[in-house]
Amino acid sequence: HPHDPQIAFDGTQYLATWIADPAGAESQVHAARISANGTALDSPAIAITTTGEHPGATVASNGNAFMVFFTTGNQEGKRTILATRVNANGMVLDNPPKTVLAQSTSYFRLLAASDGTDYLVGWVDTRGAKEQAYAAGIAADGTITHPDGFAVGDSFPLGGEMAIAAIAYGENIYAISWAEPSGLFDCNIVVRRYAADGTALDPAPLSVMPDTGLSLMSAITHDGDNF
Repeated sequence: HPHDPQIAFDGTQYLATWIADPAGAESQVHAARISANGTALDSPAIAITTTGEHPGATVASNGNAFMVFFTTGNQEGKRTILATRVNANGMVLDNPPKTVLAQSTSYFRLLAASDGTDYLVGWVDTRGAKEQAYAAGIAADGTITHPDGFAVGDSFPLGGEMAIAAIAYGENIYAISWAEPSGLFDCNIVVRRYAADGTALDPAPLSVMPDTGLSLMSAITHDGDNF
């Protein structure tokens, strides 16, 4: 039962990732390259993981290679965020994968983008018994530049329906959007801009759409001038 598909483009071809969830077996992260004309290039699929439980994944490209981010969990619900590079030939370059954030809490919905060289990955985690959006930078060679991640928004009580929604890059700026609770049945869609080194460019998150009900998902892109 494949689910949670994600896709990235390196300027020549695509890499799609998904969670393979066979009946009675642990969830694994699989990937496949797709040519610009839509031809599937990998059969069988590339096995990003082969053992353990991996409930979530995402992918981004810097134009030279792909970076696949994924989570692994334990029976207590705590997860580790990992990353591995995949080159243009479909070869997994990091085995074992790089550890972005060690197992200490729960993580929800990974999303990532690249500035053409390095990467930024975002998520919501529950450290300190709160829900809060975080991000971390990863260099092109897999070096983790923010080992503990950095907070990108306020914290909220657990169960507040918080979710990272999207990350995009343009004109030397990353923009991260997420949903944060504003009431019992309401969420705000907010955006905050960051430099590539993780410096916040906005003193506080910018409210894009307040009180949207339980609208947790949004999308963000850059048109060459604006997000």
